Amino acid sequence: MTAQPDTAPDAPSRPTVPVTALRVLGIVAWASLIAFVVLSIGLPLIGVGTFMGTDILFRFAPWASAGGSTEVGTNAMIGDTIDSGVPQMWTIVEAARHGFFAEWLPYQAGGSELGGLPNSGLYSPISFGWWFLPVAVAPGFTKLVEMIVVTVGCSLFLRRLGVPHQAWPIASVVFLASGFMISWTNWPQTRVAAFIPLLFWALDRAAVRRRLLDIVPLGLVLAGMLLGGFPAIVGYALYAGAAYVLVRAIVVHRRFWKVITAGLVSAAGVVLGFLLSAWTLLPFALNAVAVLDFSGRRQGPENHLSIDDLLSAFVPSLVGEVSSGDTWGNSSPVERLSYVGAAAVVLAVVALLLKRRGGGRDMSLFLAVALILSGLLVYLGGPLLGTAQQLPIFDSNRIGRLRVMLGFFVAVLAGVGFGRLLERGDMAPVSPPATPRRPLGRWLWGLATLGSGIAAATLLAVALQRAVVSAPERFTALLETQVVWTVVLLAVAAALVIVVLATRRGGIRIVALCFVPLIVAAPAVMVADTWWPKSDTASVYPDTPTTRFLQQHLGESRYASVDHAMLTGTNSMYRVRSLGGHTFQTVEWKSLLLRLDTESLASATYSTLNYPSLISSIESPILDRLAVKYVVMEPNLPVPGRYEDTPASEEAVPIGDGEIAVSTVRTGPVRSLSFPMPEPVLGAEGGTTLEVTLVDPETEEVLASTSTWYRTIEGQRSVAIDGSGIAPDASWRAEISIDHGQGRIAADAVAPEAAAVSLNRPMDDGLTVAHTGDATVVERGTALDRVRWASNGLVERDPSRRVSLMEDPLLPSTTVLLEDPDELTGVDSSATTADSAPTTASNADVEVRDQGWDLNRTVVGVDADDAGWVVFADSLRRPGWSVTVDGVASPLVDAEQAGAAVRVEAGEHRIELAYRTPGLDQGITATRVGVGLSVLIVVGTLVIRWGRRARVTAGSDEPEPTNAQ
Repeated sequence: MTAQPDTAPDAPSRPTVPVTALRVLGIVAWASLIAFVVLSIGLPLIGVGTFMGTDILFRFAPWASAGGSTEVGTNAMIGDTIDSGVPQMWTIVEAARHGFFAEWLPYQAGGSELGGLPNSGLYSPISFGWWFLPVAVAPGFTKLVEMIVVTVGCSLFLRRLGVPHQAWPIASVVFLASGFMISWTNWPQTRVAAFIPLLFWALDRAAVRRRLLDIVPLGLVLAGMLLGGFPAIVGYALYAGAAYVLVRAIVVHRRFWKVITAGLVSAAGVVLGFLLSAWTLLPFALNAVAVLDFSGRRQGPENHLSIDDLLSAFVPSLVGEVSSGDTWGNSSPVERLSYVGAAAVVLAVVALLLKRRGGGRDMSLFLAVALILSGLLVYLGGPLLGTAQQLPIFDSNRIGRLRVMLGFFVAVLAGVGFGRLLERGDMAPVSPPATPRRPLGRWLWGLATLGSGIAAATLLAVALQRAVVSAPERFTALLETQVVWTVVLLAVAAALVIVVLATRRGGIRIVALCFVPLIVAAPAVMVADTWWPKSDTASVYPDTPTTRFLQQHLGESRYASVDHAMLTGTNSMYRVRSLGGHTFQTVEWKSLLLRLDTESLASATYSTLNYPSLISSIESPILDRLAVKYVVMEPNLPVPGRYEDTPASEEAVPIGDGEIAVSTVRTGPVRSLSFPMPEPVLGAEGGTTLEVTLVDPETEEVLASTSTWYRTIEGQRSVAIDGSGIAPDASWRAEISIDHGQGRIAADAVAPEAAAVSLNRPMDDGLTVAHTGDATVVERGTALDRVRWASNGLVERDPSRRVSLMEDPLLPSTTVLLEDPDELTGVDSSATTADSAPTTASNADVEVRDQGWDLNRTVVGVDADDAGWVVFADSLRRPGWSVTVDGVASPLVDAEQAGAAVRVEAGEHRIELAYRTPGLDQGITATRVGVGLSVLIVVGTLVIRWGRRARVTAGSDEPEPTNAQ
């Protein structure tokens, strides 16, 4: 029976060559995909290293010194996955293993939403390995599942398009190795994008079959995408998918009502997908409205990638050297890499130039138009992009992320193109052409194609050469080599195509076709090896003396990181609170950070203090009121204090190989020392440990000492040391040594035999050097508790004035800064405005009770001798928070700019502050409805089918009627 166009996928032509040859070709094609998987992620899958870039930690304190490693990482561009993605997923999973659903992340930037939102990507079906595998193994397994999902999706979609199975792995490799999928690996983005082939398969089913049952697979696939946590990719895919459904339905059905029903079935599947994922989507939408600030994400027609970025489709290094982070261009290479490969481009062109043998329905033209339109939006911008940016998703997301659709369209076209070559090489036409092609026309067509190819190759070569010239000179040799290889691959791919089309010998054609998967997969492996991280398992968030110090001493308070010390966001892995964070932060919390340090926000979601501003920010009362007890810095930064300079001469004293550099005799306490090393240490390729010891010159008693491991030592060095306890009249000398290599320290201009050592002396600022070595930890003795007692309330409505009051050292710690005078109604307070400070004070014992892995609650015991306020110095200016006092709901009052407070009366009380993700309960209800509808559709369809089969069977059992005579 002939398949009907609205019930079956396109069928390939019948083979006329030996089945063995086709099997060999299939084996080679699938083996190339398997080789790509094994060579790119194989070692982490068997426990040799981890598929994470945690070796990047060794670039920063405290891991750089404590780890003693000379490794610098395979990819410097994947910091987000290490300081944000993995810590969030790990926190949710660990809390779940202890029996709690972690809706709140208390460790970063005063706290932020966590488990109720899909941001981490943990709820993607692809991420299921995170729930039962160790953190070092989970990323590699997740990538394997992602590759399987892509392969299944490409295979199912191409099968529906009538493409032979030998082409399926080629399309899979092209999409897996496309620029977006390569550069965004280990982010949630690729886990969302991996479902795009399955989405188009499901849309194709809905558009062609138009059956009620087709709603369910479409809904499930879309839900899998939405649960991945990056809705922009879903939006781009749905825009393209809607156009595909319309065109596909018109091509197949050619009847108005059938096109309408195809659209309705597809739309119903989309609605079902949103219902199934509503338990995360609704909280995400509410959080976006209440907390997130998208104003900085607004895009314009000028926000597009450059033509040079497009050329990275052939030469990936045109976006920079990712292993060192030495890149150029207008943005991160992660946002710009456009690689698809020379062979894939040739196959895509073949799909457009060769008509399908035997005719039939075809979507190649649509795919080509979609590819060109996407390319114009991404790389040219202009009015076309400006028009698109009037649409949701396009208006607040970088258009460069549309590269994901470019990679998909090229991958599908490459699969189609390989299928066309297979038809020409190994298939016979179903029927002879109605009008035989004339030899002259065939020659003219061939010459035109050849001329166009030569012209395109020439333009490409010129553009590549221009891009190489515009790159930094130090990369010229590398880029020229890649350009040569690109030309070779293009020539080889074109030659193989010509062989397949020109020769009449089936064996030669098959051999030529067998080389195609190889020239697709081999460069893809090289690109993946450059971008995809593989680290030693020992680099997976190792403990260091600094992390152990914070875990033992920080308690309920916070620390503030300076620059990249403790790499903001990784603190979640150690369960210690930090002032900054790599997460979404409220406007109120950001306002405090910006008052501390105008450069504290590196991005809308990344915050840390900067050393140039530390002299003023470290003493700020804002840090006191935000419970910042410690400040963590790189070990080579001077500790703020009173500076005493020691002039240096042009001479130098030796250090290393048994030589110890000694300073002149000094007296009194000290926080840090600094000295110039005019030349790098030689003979210490494996790194060296710098040790500084303060010794009593009379008794030889060691008064203080510290040591730090460095990869290299050169230039001005600063060493923090715990010398604050040295008596003012106590004498000492500094002895400086290294355990490997030889170096020199500039000599003292007054005493040339001594090293020129300058000092930072303690001041009356409440600061103490608490820990040295792998990092410098400075204790702030003026910090208040994160949960504290305030006997009085002070009202200030103006936000700017409130922030100013927060940094006012005259504002008593016993006063809570409120925002609404109504909160003081009926309260006996000696002052209710910011013009006069309260004078009365009550006392209370406040105890924060450990809740273990229940991150959603803070339980406080209070014993107060009078009424007052319990103040929470967290980022609580968002919906979802509630508080009870002795089990009775109480008003939670906005206070301290970003925090909150609750009023309590005299006596003993139990206060519970709890967070529940807004919209989560309603979202769960909607998801249950979606699940119920899915079950109803599936069961109803099965019942109907069973009924039809039963009627057919019953009809066949009836006796055939006889003709009466």
